[in-house]
Parts: sequence; C-alpha cells; structure tokens
Amino acid sequence: MTDTRMKRCTHCKVVYPYHLNKYSFLPKYNDSRHCPKCFKAIEKALKKIPIKFKKTFIKSNDYTREQLIKAQEIRLNKSIENKRILFNSENIEYQHSVCEKMPDPKTNKITFYYATWWDNKPDEVEVSKEVWWDIKNKKVADDQENYRE
Repeated sequence: MTDTRMKRCTHCKVVYPYHLNKYSFLPKYNDSRHCPKCFKAIEKALKKIPIKFKKTFIKSNDYTREQLIKAQEIRLNKSIENKRILFNSENIEYQHSVCEKMPDPKTNKITFYYATWWDNKPDEVEVSKEVWWDIKNKKVADDQENYRE
C-alpha cells in the first residue's frame, strides 16, 4: 500500500499522481516535482552529462574510535551498543561500528565520521570520514560544502 497525492508538474503543469512511499512497488518515473513524461525526458537528457562528484568515506586520523563513541554517548545521553553480527563460515564474528557527526578539524564543518572494528581484532580500528570526491581528478574535492539539494 502506498500513499498517493496529486501534484502539478513544475514544467508542463499537468496534474499527476505522486506516490509518497518510496519502499513499495512504484512507477519507474515517480518524482515529487515532475510528471512521469517530463521526468523521463529529464533523466534521458542528464544521462549525457557525466557525474563529477560523489559522497564517499575515506580513511581519517582526525578522531579515534574512543572519541566517536564518547561523542555519541554524550549526544544520546546513554551508553551505546554498536554491534552488527556477520556470519563467517568458521564462526560468528561481531563487527562493531559507530557513526557520528563531528567538526572537521581542517574546515570546522560538521562531517560524518565512521569507525569499525571486529571482536577478534579490537585494536585494528578503521576510522573514516565522509567527503565529496572529485571523480575526474580522483581526489577529495576542493569544495566540501553541503549545499541544499
């Protein structure tokens, strides 16, 4: 079941049904601003333009696992459980993870930081931060601002 609302296309001004629930069986061209015909035309036109940037996580030494856990505990005002069970052919292993928004020390902008580690290797921690990645130049983008989308 899905919630449906009638919308007016911002381009051709036709009225069309827009399905709010993104997790059910939806029409292929379901958009909140454009009717299916206009949305299909926009998608076709944009296929010719390569995507230049993407959000991704890269390794970081800005924070430690302990700092991320402490920040999350302070924000939630409680101790956290951060286990995810992953099955291995030999035994069950627990992967721990914590994700928290923290200020980037270089830019002072709020950024997602993510730490993961395994039960059987608790000292091998990988801390990553979310950045805009310049696909063409294969580097962190110069502009890390999160503009409204």
